[in-house]
Amino acid sequence: MKIRQGFVSNSSSSSFIIRGVVITEEEALVLVKDGPEITEDYELRDAMDDKFPFMSAIEAQERRNSFDGDEEGYIVGKSLGYLDDGSFTEIREFSEDEDAELVATLSEFGIVGTLKTYVKMVSNDNY
Repeated sequence: MKIRQGFVSNSSSSSFIIRGVVITEEEALVLVKDGPEITEDYELRDAMDDKFPFMSAIEAQERRNSFDGDEEGYIVGKSLGYLDDGSFTEIREFSEDEDAELVATLSEFGIVGTLKTYVKMVSNDNY
């Protein structure tokens, strides 16, 4: 019989890949102002998903977890898919036409900013 020494990890994670822009929490609240009252973070995330069912409204990493440390809020844009724990993929470049279409769609809602491709990892580690 083998005995494992050290910790055992029961980990699951997934990653979301989104082409879009970051908006602040205040900007997100303005976008969903006609919906139900928002008192919790998850309610704002749900309201954003309801308002933009054709896009992704994924909460961005907190500043302390960001590589460049200057973007907080919500990523609003087009979902490029997701990755499960341990998987990988190539992220394709968007064409100028695809970027222009996404910018036009975002601007219909008053959302402006520089398009970037974001990856967010959500992890549930239990040791």
